[in-house]
Amino acid sequence: QWRTKFDIQQLYRWISFIHSHSNHLDIRMWIVLGARFCYFGEFPFSDQEQLAKHWWSLYHSKENLPAQLPSQYLQVFQPPSNNSTSPIKLLQANNGDQYVQIRYTGVMCKLKEPVRSETELRSRFSVAPTATMLGQVAGIFAAIVSNNPLLLQGPPGIGKTKSVVVVAQLLGCQLERINISGNTTLENLFGFIVPRSDSAGNRVFEWQDGKLSKALRGGKWILLDELNLAPPEVLDALAPLLNKNEMARGTAFVIPGSEERLQDIGSSRIFATMNPTNIGGGRNKLPRSISNLFTSIFLNDFDDAELQEILAMLFSQNVENGEITKDHLISLFVLHKQVQMAVQQGEIGRNGGPFAFNLRDFAKFRDILHGNFADQADHYKLFGTGGNSTQSTVSQIIDIRILVLRKFAELVYAQLFQSVLDQQKVRDLINQHLPLPTELDGRSTPTIDCGISSGVRIGSIYLSRGESETSGEPLFHTQETIRQLELVAAACQSGRGVLLEGETCSRKTSLIRELARLTHNKLVIIPMHQDIETSDLIGQWLPISNGFPAISTPQH
Repeated sequence: QWRTKFDIQQLYRWISFIHSHSNHLDIRMWIVLGARFCYFGEFPFSDQEQLAKHWWSLYHSKENLPAQLPSQYLQVFQPPSNNSTSPIKLLQANNGDQYVQIRYTGVMCKLKEPVRSETELRSRFSVAPTATMLGQVAGIFAAIVSNNPLLLQGPPGIGKTKSVVVVAQLLGCQLERINISGNTTLENLFGFIVPRSDSAGNRVFEWQDGKLSKALRGGKWILLDELNLAPPEVLDALAPLLNKNEMARGTAFVIPGSEERLQDIGSSRIFATMNPTNIGGGRNKLPRSISNLFTSIFLNDFDDAELQEILAMLFSQNVENGEITKDHLISLFVLHKQVQMAVQQGEIGRNGGPFAFNLRDFAKFRDILHGNFADQADHYKLFGTGGNSTQSTVSQIIDIRILVLRKFAELVYAQLFQSVLDQQKVRDLINQHLPLPTELDGRSTPTIDCGISSGVRIGSIYLSRGESETSGEPLFHTQETIRQLELVAAACQSGRGVLLEGETCSRKTSLIRELARLTHNKLVIIPMHQDIETSDLIGQWLPISNGFPAISTPQH
């Protein structure tokens, strides 16, 4: 079942790809590659191979070609082989230009920022070279050489955005990432008129470029994230920019609002990503008039082997630092899959949600682990069994890791669910895959100590002390309250934003107030509601008494 309704635009893109033919590859191979990217990219590799064979059976008789699809052509419809050879290769042209070639397809792109060696080039390719990721990168290379806008579609957390970012880093190109939402306006993207005062003190009105206009002027690559959240008027304004045939004829792009004509934007490349409409959040199906302006690649979830390969790379520094072992990574992976399966089978997660587990949960776990491990190790050496503060043996350090991993698995996986029963089921899975040794039982009873110099200890988490004066009544410290404060503190140490979700009067705000009070940090509370506007948070232009514009910033 073809998801894309093909029209003449699709054929133009294929012809455009063929016209970009490089002499280092046979023209027939280039034709096959064009078909692979322009037509077959919406299918998984398992379907691509069968479709390609069928296509060839219809094509070969007319062109006096072999009856069977030759192996050199067939391989581009198969997953990239996973071997020790680097997936990329550095090529040097006679005129001194440098190119990067994807070994999988042979397509190559010019380096904008040269490298001194192939080792330096490989260091830019900062992702695990799984078959799925290499397929995405190969599609991006094909879009670059043919100057076609590319749309990556698939579920959250499979590296759609990451693949574009990595290719931009690899080639040394500047990338402007623009997050699209239902509230994105033409002014956000293209610009608007703002009041200013000139050097003579006169009030004037000037055009101020939006992010997209600035990127076009600078010749940057542009990544439109979550494109199917865009309002219709935004999609309509983007259409001329996506129409390669118009741009190829030298038609200038007219900036909406200013009506300025941008003539030379050929060095910019347009990429977009979007999640499926069935995950909600206001996502809509793209109009055919817009979707057919893109070359589309439909992506599926990573398989288990790919996830484990990515996991090993994601935690490589943590393993090297002794924060986690390879055996622990296997246990974490199995735990992740078990929680994911329990959600899919409806055993947990019926309240709230939808709950989706993907690579982002592993990245979250890594950040929490890295932000807290040093303090955790020191803490459990001093507050171990019987309060013994002597130097721990290697086996004791490994035991300490179990306590640390269990705590952070609780934060990443169990605390995500609203139901107490669901949380307990996830804790049972944690006990199963990250079991607590008997000799460590009793170490994890949390307490709070504010008497530490320059810091505060909440359970096993250490936070620096601020300089603000505290006020207000303290929260009564039950064991459950301390445990929740410890989890919030651990999340804060990861450097990520922290979201507390719960029923009304479930002490969400009180926990943050108490954490600010304990650590002597100033807390700013901003009540959020459906009528709040951006200007309420960051300020707005207002006239002042002498007639010149000024910025009014809210007190909070």
